[in-house]
Amino acid sequence: MKTFIFIFAFFYFSIPLAWADIQVAFFSALDSNHQRVQFEENGRFNHVAIKVGKKWLHVHPYYGVQFVDSLDKIGVAEEILISSEKSFISERSVQKYKGLPYDPSFNWSDLKSTYCSKLVGEILVIQPKPMSFKGNFWQKPSDNVFDSMLQKYLYWRQNSSYPVGELGLSPDDIYEELIPRNYKTQIPTHTCRVFC
Repeated sequence: MKTFIFIFAFFYFSIPLAWADIQVAFFSALDSNHQRVQFEENGRFNHVAIKVGKKWLHVHPYYGVQFVDSLDKIGVAEEILISSEKSFISERSVQKYKGLPYDPSFNWSDLKSTYCSKLVGEILVIQPKPMSFKGNFWQKPSDNVFDSMLQKYLYWRQNSSYPVGELGLSPDDIYEELIPRNYKTQIPTHTCRVFC
């Protein structure tokens, strides 16, 4: 009888949590001139995260792959796409990513590091495509003025030699792939429109 109760309780409490809508959050940012930071030419997003269970999984430039309890710990999400079908993404299935460092070289074939779009793309089985690096974020800074420490770091580390034409994904690529898959848009409500 105890075995029956245990099995019933296990399925009763775990299945509603395991089979759920897939949620993918997209983030944007403004530079010091209040212009949208674009990774892709005319792009909208500069970061992406995916909900796994009750937590959000993303890649932080300093901490690498990490789970956070709320989107507020990542930034202000501009949009969340929600699948129209129930699906299963378990914490166990993404454990292989936990603790991987951030990959500033955006190398799709590197198994020892990752970046946000690669992480989400691999989880959702989105095929990579040739990258262009034509957004304003990747342009050589003029007059030695840098809009952010990350841009300065990428410029000096790579001397503007990004893997143009190599396979990869951007947050905008993820977004454009999910819309035809019948993901629905949810605009988050915020208490503020800057990073809190």
